[in-house]
Amino acid sequence: MPGRWIISGCVIVLLVASAVHAATPRGGDRVVVDVGEVVADDLVVAASELVIDGRIEGDLVAAAETITINGVVTGDVLAAANRIVIAGSVGDDVRLAAGVLELRAESGVGDDLFGAAGTLTTAAASRVGGALAAAGSDVTLRGAVAQRADVAGQRLIFGGSVGDALVAYGDAVQVEASARVGGELTAYSPAPPAVAPGAQLGAVTHIRTERSDADAGTTAPVDGVAALLFDFLRQLATLLLVGAMLVWLLPAPLARIADGTLQQPGRSLLAGALTVAALVLGGSVLLLATIVGGVVFGTLTLDGLAGMIVASGSIALAGMIIATIFTGGVVAPVIVGYGVGRSLLAWLRPAWLERRLVPLALGVLLVAVLLSVPWVGALMLVLTLLLGLGAIWRERRGEWPAA
Repeated sequence: MPGRWIISGCVIVLLVASAVHAATPRGGDRVVVDVGEVVADDLVVAASELVIDGRIEGDLVAAAETITINGVVTGDVLAAANRIVIAGSVGDDVRLAAGVLELRAESGVGDDLFGAAGTLTTAAASRVGGALAAAGSDVTLRGAVAQRADVAGQRLIFGGSVGDALVAYGDAVQVEASARVGGELTAYSPAPPAVAPGAQLGAVTHIRTERSDADAGTTAPVDGVAALLFDFLRQLATLLLVGAMLVWLLPAPLARIADGTLQQPGRSLLAGALTVAALVLGGSVLLLATIVGGVVFGTLTLDGLAGMIVASGSIALAGMIIATIFTGGVVAPVIVGYGVGRSLLAWLRPAWLERRLVPLALGVLLVAVLLSVPWVGALMLVLTLLLGLGAIWRERRGEWPAA
């Protein structure tokens, strides 16, 4: 599959991503790092709006409706938002999932940029110091990329510079006169790329694909590549953001649970199966009680009480379902991933265990990759669900040794 190069790039860079010793948490409706303000360590943010006008001496991990970086982040940026704008500078890697992603003029990313967005734009005079891998519906690249660029989308426009090879997967690939590509341009598209006079390119290779619109009656490979990359990045960002919050809030319990889960996987799987059975039974009993209570009190013409019972039971049942989905689909993979990361580092680099986000990033990445693989992902989802729920149940029962 052509998209393997994009996914491989994500995996390689994320595996060596740096992590931090400590983190400063902030939250609320609007979080602002003002001009002149310096955050001396890593910053973890959950907010409706995040604005960075000052300086962060470390990594930024953020989830928000809108994120604007006008200042400086010396480390990595890992973020998910509806709209992300980078107008300042980031010293290391950037990994983003957004509805709209924009690199404005004079902005800079010190190393690699990996992003998935509905609309992605890099303005002229913006710069990515490493490689770029991106997927979106509309992608416009007019900035500079120092190394290789892999891009997937429906409509692709290139007007900037790429130091190495440029690989494009799209329905329509347009190369503007200002484009400069140091290596080969390979385009996977229905028609050859439209190259304007004056564009400076290496060899140009066109590999024909079917158009992805409804009239074609088939789905182009680019759709699968873009969807796969977007889902992978979105899931990875979610797991890392939730994991970072858990590492900050519950460092010792999370490490204890994660380590114990892999040391005794059989007992955790059994406990997880029993937990799932208990949840199904409890939900069934709650549903039955709600129905019976509503019918009985309705028959007795106690309509107000019947309505209250039905409403309360429905809310409780919905809460149980949402909590189970979130715990099984997000928290459980984080627990398993954290345990895997700690086990690998205990073998490879024991000193890095003190950097709590290093094992989290490593383990969660591996789990996210496995979850994204067809067939294997379904089995991995069941295993993480049972292991994670079992680990939480055993923690509640006090089965782990004291940290």
